[in-house]
Amino acid sequence: MKKYHKISQQIKQIFLQYTDLVEMVSLDEAYLDVTFNKKGISSATKIGKMIQFEIYNKLKLTCSIGISYNKLIAKIASDYYKPAGMTIVPPKVAIEFLEQLNINKFPGVGKKLNQEFNNYAIYKGKDFKQISLKKTRKYFGKNGEQLYYYVRGIDKRNIVAIRNIKSISCERTFRENIKNEVQMTIIITKLVEELANRLKKKEKSFKTLIIKVKYGDFTKISRSKTNNYPINSVVEINQFIQNTINYKILLNKSIRLLGLSATNLSDNINQINYPIYKQIYLKIPND
Repeated sequence: MKKYHKISQQIKQIFLQYTDLVEMVSLDEAYLDVTFNKKGISSATKIGKMIQFEIYNKLKLTCSIGISYNKLIAKIASDYYKPAGMTIVPPKVAIEFLEQLNINKFPGVGKKLNQEFNNYAIYKGKDFKQISLKKTRKYFGKNGEQLYYYVRGIDKRNIVAIRNIKSISCERTFRENIKNEVQMTIIITKLVEELANRLKKKEKSFKTLIIKVKYGDFTKISRSKTNNYPINSVVEINQFIQNTINYKILLNKSIRLLGLSATNLSDNINQINYPIYKQIYLKIPND
């Protein structure tokens, strides 16, 4: 899993070279809006090819890409031609494409729901379009209502872009105020472990650590220290705190809350022939 996270982070950095509108859905799946991209390229297909080649060139990994005007169709298209394909579904053929699609290819339709649809003689997108919205809600609930719009090519979800994380924090509020250095040491040790785990999950290191204290009378103070280089492990954080923070100074009153916040973050990012990619451009023939 550690290796997967590292490679996912590297792939994400490739995406960000083209657009800031990147939504990472999982380690190996993402949505990109390249309408107004950083390279000023008007063709989404050309951008898709460039991304495929760059991922392979740097990481020796193939990827499949779906291109369309919304998240729904792009997602379906990305699964259409694997392992190294590119499927383009332009607006003029999108409805026909969705009508001919097997109902279990739509997001949210698992094995159980697919069987339920089949019991109603619903096998493809065009079959589901015959049901009114009222009946869809009545018989299939929330999933059915969403599918009502999906089979019509309607998906208004926006790209939830990656946001730069400014800090990673954790804190504890106590039922009974802590009053001595031993208690404080135990709590901070636990907070350090939690902070290190959160940094690991976000693949971040930090240079500046903030200790936040709220006293029993609800007054607050904070103390910050900056290290010379980024750190993120339990051992490093504990050593940093021991060398820079005087617990006794913080313990001038009983403590109600303790918190740690890591800021001044940085990424933990620690290569060739091009593959031959297949491409399919969907065209629905007229009957």
